[in-house]
Amino acid sequence: MTGHADDYPTRERTVERIVRIRTAEGDYVALASDGGLTLGTADEAERFALYASRYPQYLRSGGMSGGTTDIVFDGAQDVTYALRSLTNGCYLTIQNYADTVDADGRPTYYRRRGLTYVVTATAPEAFWNERFTLTDQPDGSTLIASHCDDLRDEPNCSAFPMRVTLSGAYIDYGNVAVQRLFVEDAGEVDSAEFAADSAGDVPDSIPQVFVHPGVNLSAAQLTAMRDHVRAHENPWVADYHRLTDTVPNDMSNERYVPTFREGVGRGNPEGSGHIGDWEMSCAAAYFNALRWVVTGEDKYAAKTVEIIDGWSKTLRVIDGRDRILGASLATIKLINAAEIVRYFDGGYTGFDDEAFARFRTMLHNVIYPVVRDGGAPMNANGNWDVAPMTTLLAIGVATDDRRIFARGVEMYLSRYCNGSIENYLTDWGQSVETARDQAHGQLGIGAMGDTCAIAEHQGVDLWDLKDNRLAKAYEWCACYNLFHGEGELVVTPLSGIFGYFDDISYWDHMEEQGVYRGQLRPIYETALAHYRHVPGVDMTWTERAARAMRPEGLVHFDNLNFSTLTTYDGPAEETTEPLIRLRTMLEPWYQHSWSAIRAEGDVPSNALIDGVLPEGYTTETMPSYFAVQSDGTLAVTAMRRDAALLRLVARDDGTYSLVDTSDGRVLTVGDGLADGGCELRMASQPDAGANVDCFSLRNWGIGRMYLVHDGRLVETVTDGGTPTLRLGVRPEGRNTDTRPANWLLFTYDDADDGAAGSTAA
Repeated sequence: MTGHADDYPTRERTVERIVRIRTAEGDYVALASDGGLTLGTADEAERFALYASRYPQYLRSGGMSGGTTDIVFDGAQDVTYALRSLTNGCYLTIQNYADTVDADGRPTYYRRRGLTYVVTATAPEAFWNERFTLTDQPDGSTLIASHCDDLRDEPNCSAFPMRVTLSGAYIDYGNVAVQRLFVEDAGEVDSAEFAADSAGDVPDSIPQVFVHPGVNLSAAQLTAMRDHVRAHENPWVADYHRLTDTVPNDMSNERYVPTFREGVGRGNPEGSGHIGDWEMSCAAAYFNALRWVVTGEDKYAAKTVEIIDGWSKTLRVIDGRDRILGASLATIKLINAAEIVRYFDGGYTGFDDEAFARFRTMLHNVIYPVVRDGGAPMNANGNWDVAPMTTLLAIGVATDDRRIFARGVEMYLSRYCNGSIENYLTDWGQSVETARDQAHGQLGIGAMGDTCAIAEHQGVDLWDLKDNRLAKAYEWCACYNLFHGEGELVVTPLSGIFGYFDDISYWDHMEEQGVYRGQLRPIYETALAHYRHVPGVDMTWTERAARAMRPEGLVHFDNLNFSTLTTYDGPAEETTEPLIRLRTMLEPWYQHSWSAIRAEGDVPSNALIDGVLPEGYTTETMPSYFAVQSDGTLAVTAMRRDAALLRLVARDDGTYSLVDTSDGRVLTVGDGLADGGCELRMASQPDAGANVDCFSLRNWGIGRMYLVHDGRLVETVTDGGTPTLRLGVRPEGRNTDTRPANWLLFTYDDADDGAAGSTAA
């Protein structure tokens, strides 16, 4: 794709000036043979190509249609500069690109002596540690400064000035004393000469021409999905019914009403806030695009285009402390939606060239500036890299930009990236987020699978790297979250490449930040669809996890979801009816912290001290699961293995029945209660016309489920005693209108587990 003057990636690849740097004493910055900096004469002065990362002015001044904006621009929208030596072709950097290693044999991340950072011209590419601020001073000098390891995107992120001596160039963290440096022009800029080299040569492995659609889903996968559903074949049609019948807020149909904003923000501080509007819109665009593929009805494609173009015309900034995640996790769905309606089966004619150009401009100018450098130097262990690298590959495909695609691939391979295949995963499949909690652990591995899937569709194989290390990671996660591996799974504290050992970056206890074992994320089908065809790769646990969840449905907005529908490539099944155990999310029964668990009983230590998951390891000390009582009601009286094992059966009208596997009884609406609610009981099969055993299934979008009957929410009531399930009086609204009493966790049961539910006496 050919960029234009107000296109962010094109601008940052274009040389603004050729410069040399002079001190107030008349010396010039020169280049040493090892890439270090020193001082010399004017004849010895090193010339640098100066590249500016400058947020497009039209976004600052009111969008594509002009006007004004009240948005505060900072963080990713600040102007930064990269300086590349014209002698050795490398960028100025504070990062260590040498072969020196620490005591553990890992390369030290920075060139640093105490609080003093060493600046060298040794970086092959420009990422975050190659970005400097240049501030003009009243006397004509320029303050050249670096953030050092201050956490970027924070309100108090600082920059500290560079000083140059005969022995080298240095930045003293915390020192704001200024050496007067003068940036002088040192020749004419030949854009044709320098721009092509500004981001480095794109490797030959990167395709010259991209395949479309070619982000997470290929044309062949979309065609197979459509054909299987139209043939009414399971498990595809079962997952399609989840798409049509279980998604809240009309997100999977043409009735969805998006809310467009100039800015959205994620995190604390949240910046512009309202990230949910962006996340739900991206999901709705993707879900409607899938329905368009299956049905061929243009109303779904029209809704997808309405969402895409509305945001393309409106969005100027994604901010907040977690902006990197905000610009990554939801955006991948929007990009997939655009690829589908633009290209599948000739494309939807309503997505015209102008609208598609606006979309690609938004990707380049709003999304790319936030995600281009991954998470460095944020003290997050890898997920702030794996999420944006997936988005970079997707942006590269959607905008036909080989350099952006290559940038994402490079991050996946890099020894200098916290989220790379080398640094994020061990040889045995543990990730640096594994011990933190299973939400983050599965999220990161799933994002790596998404990266591999996109690359595969473009002819680049990332799946098999490091002896199929990613496959081992899926196996580790699946085994653990199917409640196996005690005394066997290898697990040990892992540190990221930044060397942080604080309580938000380093986990030396299992599930240290939250206890979510067994809450399967929708990541396993995609990996299984690839690795099942790779000889010699054991995916036993991944297959069991995928089968247990099947049909996958909507689970969490941070994932694509519905992967049974889109990527399952196994044989057709007669029925697809998962086995589940219902768990309340009411506290104190729902224990998701170790303090809550230990408050109710003794458990073995969760400290990672022996190199394997401890024998006798458990995360339960009180009942949080529903069991069938003697009167047929469902009450929270069981721990996981003794909970009622229910089969979730889809009905022709889009509702579901919950059938007890022990005796065939069905969850049924019973007698009315004084407050207008109704009892729920397990009963023999009722009259087929009564519909008293039919429940609408909804997923909130962040892992929790809720049930609806006749427009009313099912709820858990305590009344000072044992929590019991019943039909309440509150009508169904949006997902945000529900509350903990309505929320249920579906703990999927592995059919090979052998555990059976029981009926309480």
